[in-house]
Amino acid sequence: MTVMREFEKYYPGPYRFDDSCGWVIGTPGDDTYIHCFDWENSSFTNEFEPTEIQKLWLKKINGEDVVIPSKHEFKASDDDPCLIECDGEPIICMRGWGMLCGSYKLPEEQAAKIQDEFKYFIIDRLNGYSYEAIEKLI
Repeated sequence: MTVMREFEKYYPGPYRFDDSCGWVIGTPGDDTYIHCFDWENSSFTNEFEPTEIQKLWLKKINGEDVVIPSKHEFKASDDDPCLIECDGEPIICMRGWGMLCGSYKLPEEQAAKIQDEFKYFIIDRLNGYSYEAIEKLI
């Protein structure tokens, strides 16, 4: 049995590029969308036009079995709680905290916890860890 993580209620996948602005959005199932994260400009990523590696990373975040051409280390930034780094470079800026507090009227601490849970899910997926495999062991 797969357990729904709290972030999935607010950041539903599959995640896709919004061609109009470069955001990555989730789709709740109707015609609306949820702004999940932005790409930062780096040697790996482009803020507005996704590179081939960004396309592969997004497939990996969506749980697709893709091979990334070279090994990278993904981690939360030590300097900014909203950033995910690749080999020390910021590549992703997490979004949605304001929506969680405003539209969903969640307390600030709960919104931060949900956004962090989603951030660590992304980091785990990019590093090749599978929540689904871990759940089977529990």
